[in-house]
Amino acid sequence: LLDYSIKFKTPEENLENAQLDLFYIVFEQLLPQAEPRLRQRVVNRLNTLLLSSALMKDYCTSKQWIIRLLAMLDLPWVKLDQPFAVELLVSMRILALYNTSVQDVQTLFERLILAANLSNIQNLNTPRLDSLYWDPLLDIINALLGRQDDRLIPEACFTFNGRDSAINVPLQEKEWPQFGYTFVAWIRAESFTDETKQNFKPKLVCFLTENGQGMEIFFNGTNIGLHTVIKGGSNQSIIFPHDFKVKQWYFICITHTQ
Repeated sequence: LLDYSIKFKTPEENLENAQLDLFYIVFEQLLPQAEPRLRQRVVNRLNTLLLSSALMKDYCTSKQWIIRLLAMLDLPWVKLDQPFAVELLVSMRILALYNTSVQDVQTLFERLILAANLSNIQNLNTPRLDSLYWDPLLDIINALLGRQDDRLIPEACFTFNGRDSAINVPLQEKEWPQFGYTFVAWIRAESFTDETKQNFKPKLVCFLTENGQGMEIFFNGTNIGLHTVIKGGSNQSIIFPHDFKVKQWYFICITHTQ
């Protein structure tokens, strides 16, 4: 199921019922019925996909997986399966370092306080799993506050599916700047191909005025291309020779002058 869902732009595109999202299918239907070894294998696979796919992380954080995973720590069958609970905390850390909301942070602190209180009142000779959450939860919060090195992404980013999503920015000028311009951005590509399209050339930027003047920045395979149309209908095109790699962040700066 996880391998199947990652092939598509967003996992929920193939789920007709909105309630049957990946969390519901995996954590509320499949895993409670599975033996401990299978549970750990499934979550290990999930964490591998989360580490390698920004689209998966974007999907999971948009569905509030951090809060839902924290709630799972109180389930009886999770408390009886310590290795599985540890894997859940790994999932939370991956998602928290990708994107956290105010509600996520508040819930993390509430859970940390609960773990601390339970640790103080319980019998030290019979430790409960709740107290074992303290160090992993504190590690997640420290990572968020300390901006550790494994947070190798921009502070904020947009996720586009490469087909019908974009940011629409109206131009302030009626004519394209005649003396030059510069475009800068952080970018990361999950893939440079689309099995449903031939000669796939996704556009990174498309700025065109009502008169058809402007420029386009697009991917030509693993290279970036620039196409411009200036006043008078003069066209220019260039393909930059650098080969971009998938699943890697780049800071690009393109300057064009007369």
